[in-house]
Amino acid sequence: MRSFILRALLGVALFMSISAAGVCSIAEAQSQAGGLPALSDRVSALEVAASTLHNQVGILQSQVMTLQDSNTNLQNALNAEIANRQAGDSALQAALGTEITNRQNGDGSLQTAINQEASTRKTRDDALQAEIDSSSTKGFFSVKGLSDLVFGGSQTPVGTLALPAGSYFVTAVAPVENLKNSANWGCTLDLASDPTHFLAQTGVDTDTSTGHVGGSNNAVIIAMVTLAAADTIEMRCENSEGISGSQILETKIAAVTIGSATITDTP
Repeated sequence: MRSFILRALLGVALFMSISAAGVCSIAEAQSQAGGLPALSDRVSALEVAASTLHNQVGILQSQVMTLQDSNTNLQNALNAEIANRQAGDSALQAALGTEITNRQNGDGSLQTAINQEASTRKTRDDALQAEIDSSSTKGFFSVKGLSDLVFGGSQTPVGTLALPAGSYFVTAVAPVENLKNSANWGCTLDLASDPTHFLAQTGVDTDTSTGHVGGSNNAVIIAMVTLAAADTIEMRCENSEGISGSQILETKIAAVTIGSATITDTP
């Protein structure tokens, strides 16, 4: 703006010098044509020229002030626009930060809810699977070959069946034989974890009353049991009289799962 004003003033000064030179040229021309004009005429001409220049300078000054005012208004508007945009950018950044925080919190809450739902569903699925497992029937079976009873000894293990935790209906069959002597047999079912507690027991005879030397019979035991943990069913037999030649031909133990077992001891 200052450079514009300086250029304007230089223009005015140049105009004045040109005008003065023009007046002098007129004066010289008049002097050449008819002699020097009167002093009063020359003074009047200069006054007119000075008044014209004064008016033009006033006009230029007014235009300069108008431009200065316009520039000031424009700068003020520009400053206001900069301030508004900076305030808008700050507000937008604050809103963006708040939105990011809210979304992060929302994502965390959603993940927590998903984890809880997954855990709840797994628990329910496990419970449902347990119910399915307990309601469905599964069978377990074992076979053991020839077992010789120790002459005059205590009960001899003649068959086993490993079972997982659950409730079972158990059947054990052992063909007992003594081809030399009549004998009394005693067989029991127990758990490997507690062999002194019988689940069930039975007794049979093999005798020679039919005319044969010795004889055979089947020792059959039926029981129900509930296992809190995995265990093994054991069948044990003995010849209570300690007679030689006693043997078990083959032992079979079968177990099937049941929903539950209510066992009542009846005297």
